[in-house]
Amino acid sequence: MLMGLAMASGNDSPRTSSAVVAPSAGDPPAADGSGASAGSAGAPSVSAAAGAAGLTVATPTAKVTKAAPFDGDGIFVVGSEIAPGRYRSASSEACYWARLSAADGSVDAIIANGIDGGSHTVTIESSDKAFETMGCGTWSPVG
Repeated sequence: MLMGLAMASGNDSPRTSSAVVAPSAGDPPAADGSGASAGSAGAPSVSAAAGAAGLTVATPTAKVTKAAPFDGDGIFVVGSEIAPGRYRSASSEACYWARLSAADGSVDAIIANGIDGGSHTVTIESSDKAFETMGCGTWSPVG
């Protein structure tokens, strides 16, 4: 997503606005060699336009490869939010976890799960798509 500045009418204070720029199929490559499309009207690439506006273009999030502690309730995508690995949960009275083959909330996506009190140790595989946790506290890498 490219972030830009727009001036509010009658006001000199900038406000942030965003626009998603997607090239059309068959657009010629940009003349700046960036690999971005110049667009069908010959407009500058997203990188060139952002540079001219004094902005940087966000790059895709790097793949998470090293196990690190994480906490909170929710569904975490393996490889982009958490790394595969062996984790242990903090002790709690009620903890639910699930290794998932999809992050769509379906029961069929559950590879393995557990629910009860105490600490849990789970190995999240690189083939898992997501990991769900509720009430478990912080998950810390083991070994």
